[in-house]
Formats: sequence, C-alpha cells, structure tokens
Amino acid sequence: MKVIKFSAPWCGPCKVYAETFKKIQVCEEFKNDDFLEINVEEDDDALTDKYSIKSVPTTIVLNENSEVKKIVGAISFDSLKKQLLEIKNN
Repeated sequence: MKVIKFSAPWCGPCKVYAETFKKIQVCEEFKNDDFLEINVEEDDDALTDKYSIKSVPTTIVLNENSEVKKIVGAISFDSLKKQLLEIKNN
C-alpha cells in the first residue's frame, strides 16, 4: 500500500494533519507501506494533476498502483488508522 499526502506550506489544517501523518507511519501495522508527502506548489511529478487534487490536505491511498481511497481534509489519527486498516484487510 502507498499513502500520499498532498499539502501546502500555507495551509493551517495541513500543519495539524502533518503530525497525524507522521505518527501513522511509525505504527507497526504500516511498517511495510510507503508514505509520501507532496507539496502541491512544488509537485514536479504532476501527481497533483494526476490525482485531481482540488483542496489540501488530501490523502490518496494506492493499492498495486490503483487509487482505492481519497481522503479530503485533516482527519484524526484514529480515523486515518481505521480507514487504512480497512484497506489493508480487504
């Protein structure tokens, strides 16, 4: 599973969500997963366009390079963990 967080340096909710995103990465359940952070203002790979990111923060979850979930907004650690575990267990 690959988890990509799209954010911007001027975005207040992105700053709050950054801590949640860092915390989830060190969970034992996700130790073999890839976590990436993309600054939408410096996205040289054009992933912002590829995944149609219209607001930040947005988190995209990929399974075998296919988008399986788009989470818009800053969500809680518990909510993010629950959603990622549901994807892993399906």
